[in-house]
Amino acid sequence: MSVNVDDQQIQSVVDRLSKQDYVPPPPEPAVQTVECSVPPVDTSFKSYTDYRCITDRTSPQWAVREQCFTDEDGMRRIEAPNGEIDYIVALGSAYTTTVGDRFIFTLDTGATFTATVGDLKQDRHTDPSHRYIERDGNVAEFHIDSEAVSARVLQMGDVSWVDGLSGQIVRIQKIL
Repeated sequence: MSVNVDDQQIQSVVDRLSKQDYVPPPPEPAVQTVECSVPPVDTSFKSYTDYRCITDRTSPQWAVREQCFTDEDGMRRIEAPNGEIDYIVALGSAYTTTVGDRFIFTLDTGATFTATVGDLKQDRHTDPSHRYIERDGNVAEFHIDSEAVSARVLQMGDVSWVDGLSGQIVRIQKIL
């Protein structure tokens, strides 16, 4: 079926639409966050643990583990409710005591990434403020697949060798 429309008919429709008040769609809701304290130490070292170290099948950690996948860099990732793809990390209790909480990290390079808490650091393994590991300044311990991550990451013990993760953590925001 073909429809014959002349320029006058098109202009008539355009004029009618132009006279209507255009109401733009509502803006996407802003992500609500709470600022968290970054420790006053060198936070560039980002350690890892193999995801297979999570073994308690009744734990919240296991529940998160089972929703994750390994990306092309050997990093464990999860799709967040908003569709973002988060890294999986362990954090100290100063930041959260709840597996599944989400955070935004900003590095001194300007790079940002989101992370879901897949494990909790024990207070006895962190500094007195429970934010980082004293011997190396580690704030976020990333979950990896040691069979898929690069030999360089394994050798250095630091996921900063993965693209986008190099640099000091300069900002931490908990997503509400």
